[in-house]
Formats: sequence, C-alpha cells, structure tokens
Amino acid sequence: MSYQTPFQHLRVGQVADVYGVSIPTIWRWLKEKRIPKPTKIGGSTRWLNIEIENSIKSLHDGKD
Repeated sequence: MSYQTPFQHLRVGQVADVYGVSIPTIWRWLKEKRIPKPTKIGGSTRWLNIEIENSIKSLHDGKD
C-alpha cells in the first residue's frame, strides 16, 4: 500500500511557473515578502505547494 501526501515541496522554477513569472522575480518577491517564506531541505530551497496555493488564493480574494 502506498501513502500519498497532498503536500509537495516545490523548487524555485516550479514556483515561478505557478505564478507565471521568472525565477529572478520569485527571489525579488521573496525579498519583498510578497510570497511565503521557503524552507531549506538539505541545502535546497523549497516551498510547500499548499502555501503557494493559499498565497495565490489570497491574491485573488483581494481583487475587486
């Protein structure tokens, strides 16, 4: 039996694809605190997919 978690760790390129922006824009947004803070896993920077999804949802909810 395999167990699948709904949580995935996304790389910076994947996060950029989700937002539809470039990788440098992701780093700039992180510096500006416009996106969730990532975690470090073995020296690699990763974002939880659920945090990115919630961030996008909150952006859409804030629009008129």
